[in-house]
Amino acid sequence: MRTLNATGVSFVPDEAMVRLIRERDNLFLLHEALAEVERASSLPERLRIFVDAIQKIGFGRVTMTLRDGAMTATLLVTAGLSEAEEHDLRTASAPGAVWKRRIEMLAGDAMAHLRIGNSYYLDARDPWVATEFHDALPSRLEPLGRPGWSPRDALLVPLRGPSGGVVATLVLDEPADRARPTLARVRTVELFAQQVASILERARLLDEHRALSDRYTRLVESAADAIVTVDEHGGLTSVNQALERASGRLRSSLLGKPFLTLFEAQDERLVRDLLDATLQGERRKAEVRYWSDGHPDGESRSCSITSTPIVESGRVTGALAIIRDVTDEKRLTEQLMQQEKLAAVGQLVSGVAHELNNPLAGVMAFSQLLLSAPSGHGDQGALEGDPIDPREAIQTIHEEAKRAAKIVSNLLTFARQHQPERTLADLNRVVLDTLELRRYTLRVRQIEVDLRLDENLPLTWADPFQLQQVVLNLVANAEHALEDWKGERRITVATSCVCRLGAERRELIVLRVSDTGPGIADQHLPRIFNPFFTTKPVGQGTGLGLSISDGIVREHDGRIRAETGATGGATFHVELPYVEPPNAECTHARRSPLATRHSQRVLVVDDEPSIRGAVTKFLRSHGHVVDTVGSGKEALALVAQRRYDAILLDLRMPDMPGDVLYAELHDRAPSVAERVVFLTGDTQSESARGFLESTGRPTVSKPFLLDDLAAVLLGPWGGAQS
Repeated sequence: MRTLNATGVSFVPDEAMVRLIRERDNLFLLHEALAEVERASSLPERLRIFVDAIQKIGFGRVTMTLRDGAMTATLLVTAGLSEAEEHDLRTASAPGAVWKRRIEMLAGDAMAHLRIGNSYYLDARDPWVATEFHDALPSRLEPLGRPGWSPRDALLVPLRGPSGGVVATLVLDEPADRARPTLARVRTVELFAQQVASILERARLLDEHRALSDRYTRLVESAADAIVTVDEHGGLTSVNQALERASGRLRSSLLGKPFLTLFEAQDERLVRDLLDATLQGERRKAEVRYWSDGHPDGESRSCSITSTPIVESGRVTGALAIIRDVTDEKRLTEQLMQQEKLAAVGQLVSGVAHELNNPLAGVMAFSQLLLSAPSGHGDQGALEGDPIDPREAIQTIHEEAKRAAKIVSNLLTFARQHQPERTLADLNRVVLDTLELRRYTLRVRQIEVDLRLDENLPLTWADPFQLQQVVLNLVANAEHALEDWKGERRITVATSCVCRLGAERRELIVLRVSDTGPGIADQHLPRIFNPFFTTKPVGQGTGLGLSISDGIVREHDGRIRAETGATGGATFHVELPYVEPPNAECTHARRSPLATRHSQRVLVVDDEPSIRGAVTKFLRSHGHVVDTVGSGKEALALVAQRRYDAILLDLRMPDMPGDVLYAELHDRAPSVAERVVFLTGDTQSESARGFLESTGRPTVSKPFLLDDLAAVLLGPWGGAQS
């Protein structure tokens, strides 16, 4: 080899210079290969470029095998091999376990003579190499007997990933100079190998990222709950199929729309507060309603939202929200609560019947005394020397009748299935009404009740009917604990208002129900709020009372806990957050003509003669003109002849029920139907409640006080029940 120097003089470079020139050319090849790799689109194509480049630096045959964690071959790329040789390599390749053993053996001290740099010269004349690598040495020629690169020799270059594990093996054969590889040459090959290892690592990471992304997409798309992401401005940036199904809208029509538009207008403020708090970095949960076009004819459904901030580079860039439809779950819970109520009603009926007998006995006794008095001598009783004060007797009858009505009203109110609804609730009143239901049972079981109610307890925004079920469950639980107790038998019910200090200042309304019984066993304490857990004998308890109570309290953002005192007895603590009522928009109630005129013409429609008579006398005593009929058909005839300012209409009549009569009036003369006030003793059945609510007319429940009837007639008519 001759070349020219800078002065134009020809000279013969020495071996070192030739090696440097070759290394320079190899680096150029590597640089060109890297540039070409960047333009390649697939991993096999990139590996092919490197294999061809390695072949160009002086190796006739190149085999690159990608391997997984178990060293099993996953991809083979070759250059310079015949089809037959490549076929043999593919079909006769050793298992991954064999290759793992080979690499481990080569890394040991016993094979140090084969190591060059981080690679291994597989000399076919070495007995171990000839035996171990018979399937991996590409040439079928017999080894030469002289020093140098024998036809069946090979250079094995393990390609290692960042963790040090082998990710591929590179086997080189037939060097151009037929000489054993030098360290410098091996370093050049290893430089190529490092670039290949980097490409493999990037490909692995990309595959993992793609797999994770695909897995995330599958999880999100197959989730039963709706999952959405929201940007900083409250716009939807992604939604899954569950939201499409629930909302009945296509993804393309949802993306970019405000998150608030998914939910009903009355819950907009609640959703806005949740989103604002999440974008401030808080994790929030709320229960709201949404309109679903994904159900036949569309319907309003309940859902719970759990929102979590999305944090990127240390700042909140959006929110992730999981929306779960809880409509069926709430219905099931309400059914369980109603079943528990009905079970409690069954236990209350005998006590209520006894409680009713007491005031009824007073009513019958005093009415009999009045009837037995001589006509015109109301001050002489049936017994000589025992004068009767008629007014006092009538006052007693009146009070006992109100007491009986209150007992029945309390029982019916408790048994009625109410839709969960928050209103201003007085916990003290809830406690008193509940204890009134249990008064007879407590007295018969000789259980003393110690009431310690805070007179300054504030009203709170809650569901009083649900709270009553909590109180009843706790009192009944205490009764059961004292049923066979031989010691002191006392239940203490206390209410108070406390302010809890801490990270968040909270005002709490606290209910405490304690008994002097045996207490709760330590092994039972962690389980008493579990559904269907009970210590009662079979057939004497559902095990749902405390579980339902726990659910109600949690729904009010409160907590319930139980403890056993040092000297015995169990105490249940219920902590409810004080909640101010939401600001209600001022509405101007439309007043009835009755409120603006002194004398009214009123039609009383009721099949009960006693009610017609009492109402007629009362209204006439206040200067009103009153007509009375006992059937719906008679009422229709009178309405066609006269104009009435008010129609007091019984809901249940034999010939024409009040709902049928109201429908007739509404069809014939809607303005007349707007003057109807319903009188009914049936406010508990679902059909009656549904009808009364649909009319929007005032309702007076039987039995009623005449003053209450007057208040409805003279007050604003807004359709609310009285």
